[in-house]
Amino acid sequence: MPMPLVRATADDRSNYKRQNNIAVEREAPLPPLEEHNYRSDGVLDVNPNGPHPIFELIRNAEKTWDARLAKASKTLSEAVAEYERRYSRLPPRGFDI
Repeated sequence: MPMPLVRATADDRSNYKRQNNIAVEREAPLPPLEEHNYRSDGVLDVNPNGPHPIFELIRNAEKTWDARLAKASKTLSEAVAEYERRYSRLPPRGFDI
């Protein structure tokens, strides 16, 4: 039966080197990542010393979506009231389906 593949971690490699009297080099800590900037027109100016911008864009989109969901109608009567507020008329037939 073949052995399952297991990925070695950095700690595993360091322990192996220590056990076999191999010099262990210390890695310098990475500098903190910098933030991206948003222009006044809403466009993201990417900072090359920052994390990949997709993570920030996803986080912002999720916050916006959660805020929109929180404001959404939870009941039919709330939905009818919102429809009447927006369009100054009763909802069409079948609105409750």
